[in-house]
Amino acid sequence: MEDKHFLIDLMVSAKVHQNKPVIDFILASPAPIDTAVKIARSYELLSLKEKERAMELEEMSKFCDNLANELLSIAASNNNTAALLRAIDNRNTPFLDVLIELQRKSVVAHPAVQKYLTELWMGSHSWSSSKVLGLFLGFLLCPPFWLGTSLFCGHKIANVPIVKFMSYLVSHIFFVMVLSITIINPWNPLYNSTNLIPHWNEWLLLIWLLGMFIAECTNPSDREGLGYIKTVVLFVSAFAIMVHVVAFLFKEDSPRLICLYVRNQLFAVALLLGFLEFLNFLTFHHLFGPWAVIIRDLIKDLMRFLAILLIFLVGFSLNMCAVYQPVFKPDQGNGNVTLPVLGAEFQSPLNTFEMLFFSLFGLVEPDYMPPLHLSPAFSKIIVKIVFGVYMMVTVVVLINLLIAMMSDTYQRIQAQSDTEWKFGRAKLIRNMKKASAAPSPANVLTFLPEIIMERCNGNKRSKGGLLGMGSMAQMNKDTNMGSTVSTGSRASSGRQVRRVVPLEEMVYGMNKLSNVVDWPAISSKYLDVRRASLSVVESLQHSMPQRE
Repeated sequence: MEDKHFLIDLMVSAKVHQNKPVIDFILASPAPIDTAVKIARSYELLSLKEKERAMELEEMSKFCDNLANELLSIAASNNNTAALLRAIDNRNTPFLDVLIELQRKSVVAHPAVQKYLTELWMGSHSWSSSKVLGLFLGFLLCPPFWLGTSLFCGHKIANVPIVKFMSYLVSHIFFVMVLSITIINPWNPLYNSTNLIPHWNEWLLLIWLLGMFIAECTNPSDREGLGYIKTVVLFVSAFAIMVHVVAFLFKEDSPRLICLYVRNQLFAVALLLGFLEFLNFLTFHHLFGPWAVIIRDLIKDLMRFLAILLIFLVGFSLNMCAVYQPVFKPDQGNGNVTLPVLGAEFQSPLNTFEMLFFSLFGLVEPDYMPPLHLSPAFSKIIVKIVFGVYMMVTVVVLINLLIAMMSDTYQRIQAQSDTEWKFGRAKLIRNMKKASAAPSPANVLTFLPEIIMERCNGNKRSKGGLLGMGSMAQMNKDTNMGSTVSTGSRASSGRQVRRVVPLEEMVYGMNKLSNVVDWPAISSKYLDVRRASLSVVESLQHSMPQRE
């Protein structure tokens, strides 16, 4: 599937034979659904490189996604969805993680997958919305209750993804509050902090940032779109802390206060990004989730627009700078050294760039532009012509191009808002399931004990080289929530408790994606459905000429 020539030849052959070669290739594999999603991703990536065949490759990618959806529907009819999504591929990656990593949004949006994710999201609890809201308000209004719940990492309540989500959301709200108190502190102005000893809120902020750094290093996170906000917040905050440390090198109060002011400006940037981080927390909501995706893609459109705008801005700035080039020698007066009058100084490219940039927002008019005392009289006409052409190109052409790009992006995302929301929800639930139960700053207390426990458990496993069923249950704890176990499997587990199972057998045994369901039977059902649908289409095609 990594050979592009093979993929293109397979696509060409499939176009001639009604996609039969692709179907045969997928169904002949040990795990057809795994092959379908991976070959769909391969065609999708290939369409980005092979621009001359982009449309055909995208259609083939969609066909493979549809085939995976149909195979998943047949498997879900036998109540095998949970086992299928927990099964691992040849890289020992759970199939749900494979779908998310390969960005198979249509497959993740399948009702069977979403039902499994809902069970995983709520755990084994069926809480009402009022109870969930009450628990969230309890976390928010009673910080000791929030910290106590977070510190009980081994408790089943603390490991429920929705409880983790509320705990992390409350942690972020408190972080924004502590950061706001640090940079907006009217009762303790900066001129009272010349000794540079951190106050209580600054110590608390430092501990919070340490916990966020630990969470960023240990917890899985989404690195797409707005997923980098946390990393940027940590980077900016670390730079602000460095500025505070540098202030200790100065002995006078004035440089120290300037360093504290610069530190607060950096923290203000982190605070702004912290508010943008709330968009990532809204991913779970069916209304605000698509909006977060729309905002992310609109920002991408804005970045592309700024790249084009920069070309015109630099060109017109240098043109205007040439017009403002002084021609005549300025009047020195009686020989007294004075500051140059307005218009007598040289208009640098930076000044003209600033002037043209703010003119996009209607803040600059031709009559209020810098005077031309040292230039010929006709230079005013040149300025008006250049400025008029610039405004026509930027405002009339480029700004409308930006509006058209954003409108197209909004309509495209809105058309598939349900799929985008479900995919973002799946990533959130997966990350919350794998994340630690203790958010910042509680994870500062639990980080070292968790590492020690993991090292001890790892030494015990490596000492014998064998893994018992108790360890197997502990290892699969994160993936078993929300699933049901049949009576036969329980009896089988009961018989195997006394038997020590090798790790290799456990990993490559029944949990393998190729063995978790009866793929030959599912493939046979799919072919029967496909033959029936093709016969219906052929009968309709034969009936059309007869009616005419």
